[in-house]
Order: sequence, then C-alpha cells, then structure tokens
Amino acid sequence: MGELGGRYDAVRFVMGLCVPDCAHVVNRREDGVGVDGSGTAWFFDLGSRSWAAVDFRRDEADATVYQYGPRRLWDEVERALGWWKGLGGPGVERFGLTVAADGGARPWFGEPGRVLPRFA
Repeated sequence: MGELGGRYDAVRFVMGLCVPDCAHVVNRREDGVGVDGSGTAWFFDLGSRSWAAVDFRRDEADATVYQYGPRRLWDEVERALGWWKGLGGPGVERFGLTVAADGGARPWFGEPGRVLPRFA
C-alpha cells in the first residue's frame, strides 16, 4: 500500500484532485515495536454514502477490497493512481489551479490548458 504515499506526498494530493468529494485516511497497524507495514486504507464520500476499505499486509502485492454504495471509490482511486503513474509520478509543483471571475476553479497539470481528469 506504499503506492498511496505518506500524508504529504504528491499521490495523495492527486487523489484529492482527481477523485472529488472523497476523503481518505490510512490506518497502519503497529506490532509492538513500530508500524508493521500492514493496515487499512479508508475512502468515503458522505454525499453518496459510499465507502471503500482496503486491507493490506506487509510484503504482499494483493489487498482485500470492500466497497459499498453507488460510487465504486476504490475503482476511482485505482484509475487516478494509474493516470498519475502513467505521467511518471510527478510532484505537486507540476500542478496548478486557475480560478475564474465567477469563483469556479479548474486544476491542471503542466500548463493551464491541460485540465485534470476526474475519475468519478
């Protein structure tokens, strides 16, 4: 589950932009000595009452995914991760935001005309 990055990594920033109205938190388990590399990632959208939980274990590529509600949040997150990885995993400095006079905001990648996809 290292692909979800740490709290301040670019991947979490990108998920926030590309998977709208979805909050997420990663709870890592401790083994008495420290974080053991396993845990659960939670994704939730209060508006649609959708959620996903991903149980992961240290040194295992596969994880168990549970989803509920009209939005398939983990599917959206996976598509956003794939898009970001396909770009080479760029840092936050490659992203920008254009705010219109009416208050509407449009995030972009690389240049203002390259609007970010939404995976919802």
